[in-house]
Amino acid sequence: MYYEDIEYLLFTVKQNKNSIYDVGIDLKEREFRIETTDLYGHIQGTQIDGKLRRSSVKRFLSMLDELEFLSWPQRSQGILPLDLKNATVMYNIDGKMKYTTGNSTKDLAKLHKAIEQLVGTTFGTYKYY
Repeated sequence: MYYEDIEYLLFTVKQNKNSIYDVGIDLKEREFRIETTDLYGHIQGTQIDGKLRRSSVKRFLSMLDELEFLSWPQRSQGILPLDLKNATVMYNIDGKMKYTTGNSTKDLAKLHKAIEQLVGTTFGTYKYY
């Protein structure tokens, strides 16, 4: 597997005790969407959509390589933990969905920052890392 094979990435991070941010990134179409939802998946507020520059996607994939993202331990199910402690990541490679909660909270915080740089805006909070 190569980092360029990642088609889609969904980063879910806590905003507070009652809501989460879902940041969906389509790396092939170079688009993103940020939604705030409650713990039951109901959308709160407005969503943010945007396009990504090819060079930004390339830098982001390099960051994933530096973090050794593809070697992070996989979760067996694609559901959010009942008590989401910090963040979870779902990604798609060749039509197969994979899920991870990272190697460590440091790695998740670095991925969070890399995603903020990619989409050009901040979201969520770092207090859960």
